[in-house]
Amino acid sequence: SLLPSSLGACLELEDLGLAQNVLLSLPPAACRLPRLRSLVLAQAKFTALPAEAGSLSTLLQLELSGSKLQSLPDSLCDLACLRSLRASDCRLAALPEGLGRLRALQALRVDGNRLTRLPERLGDAS
Repeated sequence: SLLPSSLGACLELEDLGLAQNVLLSLPPAACRLPRLRSLVLAQAKFTALPAEAGSLSTLLQLELSGSKLQSLPDSLCDLACLRSLRASDCRLAALPEGLGRLRALQALRVDGNRLTRLPERLGDAS
């Protein structure tokens, strides 16, 4: 239920799909993949992403739907290339206030969560 930290040595990896597994966490080493464009963690069992996820500078797609996430790290707002963020049917009560900084964002799916409001500056994205 743990990914090996050696995953970070896969320097050419562009697409990482780990959906529907019983993973308990994403190791920080996985957040140092310099070419990663797509990260699919749908229906994963962990409740948080590491703050290091914000260093995935080439990431275009982040799929978290159906996971047990209770929050998203503020560092996700640093993903300047991110086009698609899908976090439907998680346990999110709030979204990071800085989501409006995601200028490349084209798709945001957060339905089926516990949200009571959206970030004030969300309209700044795209």
